Amino acid sequence: EINDPRIAKWLTHRGGSSALNGLETIQPAIAKQIVKTSDSLRLSGIQYLDESLALHLVRHSGRTLYLDKLYHVDLEVLEILVTHAGRGLSLGGIKNLSIQEASVLARYRGRLSLNNLSNLNSETLAALVEHAGKSISFGSLDTLTQPQARQLKKYRGDLYLREIPELPPGIDSEFIEFPGKVVLMHHERRPIQT
Repeated sequence: EINDPRIAKWLTHRGGSSALNGLETIQPAIAKQIVKTSDSLRLSGIQYLDESLALHLVRHSGRTLYLDKLYHVDLEVLEILVTHAGRGLSLGGIKNLSIQEASVLARYRGRLSLNNLSNLNSETLAALVEHAGKSISFGSLDTLTQPQARQLKKYRGDLYLREIPELPPGIDSEFIEFPGKVVLMHHERRPIQT
């Protein structure tokens, strides 16, 4: 825990964002300082986020806001998080999303990382492919079914599927006209230029 805003200010200006990674609690005065960084904000020690703290953190306009230890986020807090002013939002601790939660996350305008999500059923996936941002990452998918591929090809950004080594031929063909890139474990597939 950091209790002195001056220390938080010093850490953010000196590129010490990794020093914040172990913070388990953050006071509002500290949050006001650490969101001023233009770098990524790694807060992967926080396991619970209330509306008050979320309102401070979404003011971060730097790179990615990492909240990878949140295993559950209340819908009201998700509504706040999707207003994050930075380039990306990583919620790597979340394993399950309701359709309603997925619909809220789809409104996020930045890069969205859901690298631990395990319940990619058709309803959840249908909501997530409406994501308005530049890319979405599903780091827990190690295989891809034909129905999942058919849904994912509707996405308009880049797909990060880094646990999948290779797309099988039948599934690979689903992405022939995919407008973004598909990043796999060892390579990426770029859109065909016309």
